[in-house]
Amino acid sequence: MSKASMFLNDPPVIDDRPSFETIVKHGHQDLVQAVAFNGHGDRCATGSVDGKIRVFNRHKDGHWRLCDNWGAHTGEILELQWLPTTVYPNLLASLGIEGRFKLWAEDPQAAPGRRFSESTRAGSLVTTPSPRPPTLNHTTASNPDPPHRTHNLPPPSLNLSADNPPNNSPPPTTSAKPAFETRNARSPYRSFSLKHLDDTRTTYLALLSADGGLTVYENDRVENLAAFALLDELSVVGPGDRDVGRGEETSFRVRFDPNPEVCYTALRAGVPADGLGCVVVCMERVRVYRTRDMVRSSLGVGVAGKGFYLAAEVAAGVHGGLVRDVAWAGGNVRGYDVLATACQDGFVASGHRSRPSHERRPCPGLSV
Repeated sequence: MSKASMFLNDPPVIDDRPSFETIVKHGHQDLVQAVAFNGHGDRCATGSVDGKIRVFNRHKDGHWRLCDNWGAHTGEILELQWLPTTVYPNLLASLGIEGRFKLWAEDPQAAPGRRFSESTRAGSLVTTPSPRPPTLNHTTASNPDPPHRTHNLPPPSLNLSADNPPNNSPPPTTSAKPAFETRNARSPYRSFSLKHLDDTRTTYLALLSADGGLTVYENDRVENLAAFALLDELSVVGPGDRDVGRGEETSFRVRFDPNPEVCYTALRAGVPADGLGCVVVCMERVRVYRTRDMVRSSLGVGVAGKGFYLAAEVAAGVHGGLVRDVAWAGGNVRGYDVLATACQDGFVASGHRSRPSHERRPCPGLSV
């Protein structure tokens, strides 16, 4: 046996193993539920179960220091995400257990401790989206029988503010003012994902509610948060999915394709270059949705638009429990996309698919 093979087979001694050290203590008074870095890795946001967010900056001397700390939600924070650093000022999104999605804009001129806690965008604090798109014409040749679609649901409410809470929800315990806020009047949101395209300056927001409803908005004017318009709305619950029992633990996740363009194989198959993709977790099931051109009917006139359809799904039985999290890998220049899931049974699954992604086919494992 060669020395190289002996080295590869033997575990490294304790002194050669990589070590980690604490660079900063988060300072929360309760458990930390969510953590997110920005695109450059020099800003970190943490969210705890008491509803507070803390933002840390990495300075030139290599030390991390607290930038801001504020009460963002009335309950635990489920998810955090930074928008790309190309968007100025910096924007941080958060989702609380109460189901409210909030977008926080930084004021670089404000003193530390007050940079994110007040709205810094022009216009009203509460924004109302454009009217929902007209009903899709599902009988057109470009849209043959898209599955899991429920356009008969009322649009989610996007006109709530911290100063005017609904009668059936407790008022927030903080005076922090987000630049944008929304919630679903039917069912609380449980996951969100943001995607920003620098070339078109378009921002997409996907929100997944506890009843399996997926709502996607778009904003082509990032400097105006009131420009969010409803792109599509559908249900991600399949006909064969089991019913959730009362008090049963649930799991919902939605993540956009982080790649700026569709993979090469899908382009060759005819998928639009500007098509969107997202992966959705609903309990034990994982499904991938993409957009394609569809015809919408408005006052008897056909209007071209985009709509989501089910492109692929992981076969039933692959996951032995609830899917806790899902990730869509970047770098699809390889010609295919890669997904990974973390399951309640303790296994992490990953896989890829190089077939044309506009075809709906069940996958034996993780693939797209």
